[in-house]
Amino acid sequence: GASSLHIARSCGVPQNYFIAARGVGLTIGPLIFGRTIGRVVWSGNSQYFVAFALAVMALCEAAIPRTSTGALLYPTFLLLGLAMATLDTSGDVVLTTVHGDRCSIPLNVINAVYGVGGMV
Repeated sequence: GASSLHIARSCGVPQNYFIAARGVGLTIGPLIFGRTIGRVVWSGNSQYFVAFALAVMALCEAAIPRTSTGALLYPTFLLLGLAMATLDTSGDVVLTTVHGDRCSIPLNVINAVYGVGGMV
């Protein structure tokens, strides 16, 4: 498979720019989609929203190794970050909706597991 370093070298753009574009998507995603996620969860149709975010993420992952210009890779990484943020935020909203006042321990556990997975 194509690594981000290989992709950066093939298109002549520094690797950290792509990581930054994804990070911008991760940062602004909850701001952009926060209200929508709340409405979707309360309506009971969160599975369709999550499936759509997973499909967007999969399309971005499939497009990244096939794209050779930085001008197309930047928005792809940004969209990937937005999809990742949507999935992360949706999980937290569903968790707090299900557990209500008792959500602190499950929320801390899921975020701790996510952090350990990121270190591995």
